[in-house]
Amino acid sequence: MSKEREITPGQRTRLERRNLEIEEVWLAGNRGTCGGVEMTLAVVDRVMEIVPENVTVYTNNAPVNFPDAFSHFGERLKNVKGDISLVPDDSVFIVSAHGVPPSTYDDAKKRGIIIIDTTCPIVLDEQQKVRNAAADPNIGHVVFIGKGSHPETIGVKGQVDERAITVIDPEKEEGDKDYIDIQDVNIPDNSLIIAKTTYAPSFIEKTIERIKTINPTVDASRAHSCYAVSHRQFAGRQMIGDVDFWLVVGDESSHNSGKLRDIGEEHSKPAALITGPEEIDWSWFGEGIRRLGVSSGASVPERFTQRVLQPFRDLGIPVIELPKAVEENYRMFRQPNAQLDALRQRFAVN
Repeated sequence: MSKEREITPGQRTRLERRNLEIEEVWLAGNRGTCGGVEMTLAVVDRVMEIVPENVTVYTNNAPVNFPDAFSHFGERLKNVKGDISLVPDDSVFIVSAHGVPPSTYDDAKKRGIIIIDTTCPIVLDEQQKVRNAAADPNIGHVVFIGKGSHPETIGVKGQVDERAITVIDPEKEEGDKDYIDIQDVNIPDNSLIIAKTTYAPSFIEKTIERIKTINPTVDASRAHSCYAVSHRQFAGRQMIGDVDFWLVVGDESSHNSGKLRDIGEEHSKPAALITGPEEIDWSWFGEGIRRLGVSSGASVPERFTQRVLQPFRDLGIPVIELPKAVEENYRMFRQPNAQLDALRQRFAVN
């Protein structure tokens, strides 16, 4: 555990002027980007270095669910929000970490579009599980837990005939458009349950419990969160009892960041989800807020977390980085080097 300098009398005066009682900030050891996101970020940077500045690069979705990480590319990087028909023939197209259905690859090939595939290997494994289950006569049907409009769900659903998969969207509530009560869903015997990789483990478990009230024969043994989501959730739950306010860096579009914020609400602690220091409302930290807990979602590069911490450091508030609750000894996932080489050849870059 590393601790910064003590608060000086002058810094204490500045704290008092803000009416803050914060004595220290605890920073989660398990936080921020996972291996898949780091791979995607690195590949996008390489693509933008190879492609001339006057050439637009397209992507099916924000490459990862933290758009600020790509804002510096401006109009050079265009998100078509899943509609590949908006991508011109012979263009460069980045597949986001969430993946796409096979039809997207087929369309791109027909139209001479160069694909740079940054699909997370964990998502690719999930897609393979769905294909295997649909082809297995002892299973034959898949129940996928995922938000219907999310690109990962769209990519997974497109792997098999629509009759072989049922999507259950646990985020919809009664009164929402297209809401379907789980109790009204027909779930065949021995169906295999797969879950969107970025759902929190507790969220998946609660949904599985509801599904099993309909059909207890379902197999939920392969419904898992990715390691990074599980680790950030675990680390957050380890520290939440010792902090007075829970601050998470992440975008509202990121489900794993939202569920990380929800740890605070689940433990009756005030909490907020922000993308940068300009979103901090200092009135949050009123009377009794002496220790602030900070973490960041699996899509958030470390520099954005450090930006959020900087105003507290400027006030002289010590930032204490906690040891990792779970060791993460992964290597960054392999980049699509053959596709990048083809891109260099297209633009004659050495």
